[in-house]
Amino acid sequence: AVDTSQPSPTRPTRRAADLGRLAQTVGPAGKVYAVDIDEKINQYVAKRVKEEGHSNVDIILAKLDDPRLPEGSVDLIFSSNTYHHLENRASYFLNAKKYLKPSGRVAIIDFRKEAYHHHTESQVIQEEMQKAGYRLEKEFNFLTKQHFLVFLK
Repeated sequence: AVDTSQPSPTRPTRRAADLGRLAQTVGPAGKVYAVDIDEKINQYVAKRVKEEGHSNVDIILAKLDDPRLPEGSVDLIFSSNTYHHLENRASYFLNAKKYLKPSGRVAIIDFRKEAYHHHTESQVIQEEMQKAGYRLEKEFNFLTKQHFLVFLK
């Protein structure tokens, strides 16, 4: 038997929260939560999910300060190029902690200052996530226009 409760490099995360505009499939036995505060974006994602035949995606209308995920059920919260849009980021991710499993992670990709006018610098992300009670696990540097940071609960 394979323990699917913990993600590993050889076993993908089984449940993920996508705080941006697109949800990626984690496999038929997994679950993706496509989260946005914009009802029109959620309607668009729901239409795409239906057209593409995904049965493992739930669409969630979030609050400005809360992703409103199922409590204690998420392995990964993933934000791609949307972190800079959040108003009170430390508060938002403090509220999001209750949705993560004990070993849960938050992965944030956001634009570098020199790449795009909407951006958040790595140091700012790290400071805000520390205020929310997370610690930096890893910072990847292979993206030329974005920061990529992973935090632990």
